Amino acid sequence: MINSIAVIISTYNSPDFLRLALEGYRKQNDLNFTIYIADDGSGNETSDLINQLQNDFPVPIKHIWHEDLGFRKARVHNLAIKQVGEPYVILTDGDCVPLPRMIATHRRAAREGCLISGGRVLLSQAWTGALTQGSSHLHSDATLFMWLAHRLNKNINRILPIMMPPYLGRPHQQLK
Repeated sequence: MINSIAVIISTYNSPDFLRLALEGYRKQNDLNFTIYIADDGSGNETSDLINQLQNDFPVPIKHIWHEDLGFRKARVHNLAIKQVGEPYVILTDGDCVPLPRMIATHRRAAREGCLISGGRVLLSQAWTGALTQGSSHLHSDATLFMWLAHRLNKNINRILPIMMPPYLGRPHQQLK
């Protein structure tokens, strides 16, 4: 069993999206992980957000920043990976909001020599706008009915990944 997990979140000048993503990590049902924010040269608004959230966040948040010299996401990922002390790393983007069981699912599925890739559910532009403005919320305790309503209203592009129990799938290919 993996003891601790590192989550590397890449971001660039999108503090509204990063806030939503971090709130998803705040609501995880497994809190034995550390967040590394791989910042590709964002301005002060992003660092201000991170500093504000670090004070009362349930897991450590580390901010790795480098100067904005164009798109260098791979470089800032490498800088973040150099700082990671955890044996297991999850790479994600600052506009991806995890469901509450994501960390626990990774911990359960982790196997040495295996790569796990995930999927995503796209949100409509209208719902994304409402979320970033705070006039709507992603519900960690959402019911099937609520998710069906979001699908019928075209707020999400698919529902199966949200409703599928995480224990149905298993890693099946070893890296050689």
